[in-house]
Amino acid sequence: MVEAWSGGQGQLRAEHDAAVDNDELPQPFDVGQALFEILAAGFALNSAVQLGHDPAAAVHARRAMERALTQT
Repeated sequence: MVEAWSGGQGQLRAEHDAAVDNDELPQPFDVGQALFEILAAGFALNSAVQLGHDPAAAVHARRAMERALTQT
């Protein structure tokens, strides 16, 4: 988990820097918050699929990840 968190944050920060250079992200953009929300959506999706067999879980997780990346 720690490795995923650290690696993910580094990768997201690199992607963030590229997106800022291309004016693709709202400013200010909180990389740490976005990473937290993306990982939380992934864990929620995993739980929903394994425990609840929720057919809408993927749609909800995708929407949550999109919101984290646009910070709306």
